[in-house]
Amino acid sequence: MVSSEVVMQTVKRMVDSDIDDETIKNTLRDINISEDEITILLNQAKGIPASRVPQIPTQVKPVQKEPEESEEIEESEEEPEENANTYESQEKYIPDSNERNTEQSAQHVTTHNMLEEHGEKIENVRDSVSQLHERIGAATLSPETIGKLTALDERITSLEKEVADTKAIANAVKGLLEKILETDKKVLLEVKKKK
Repeated sequence: MVSSEVVMQTVKRMVDSDIDDETIKNTLRDINISEDEITILLNQAKGIPASRVPQIPTQVKPVQKEPEESEEIEESEEEPEENANTYESQEKYIPDSNERNTEQSAQHVTTHNMLEEHGEKIENVRDSVSQLHERIGAATLSPETIGKLTALDERITSLEKEVADTKAIANAVKGLLEKILETDKKVLLEVKKKK
């Protein structure tokens, strides 16, 4: 059974897509929704408050022909054949259009349901991945691995000390070179002054 929320969302989307009411009703009938519920769903999707909803008969009763109607029918039968052919071609066109709309609506509902199912599957995968991360984070390390990590840590610490010593030596050499350059400049200036 399709949940009422999914049906309501789908009906709203169909109304927003300007699908005619009859197509929406046919689609809802296809999933075994009663006429009363269809009327309520359509009105809610259109935003009509319950107090404004006109009471629509839920079942259409076949109309019995009255004498006046039969006279009109007789008159229309006397019309030329061209009108009859035109009417037949229009009649053929309308069901095709309705069938396409019904098919599109059914595809829309099916797609919507599939997207929801895939959303649930994605959520399940996310939960599984989260649980896997928790297990990996809480995993205990073997003593051998701990020993290797400790050795690496000690080696990194000794390399840091060597880098610091090298940096200090480089700074000292740089300082000495600057002093030598300064002295050389002074000597050159004195030599130029004497010339």
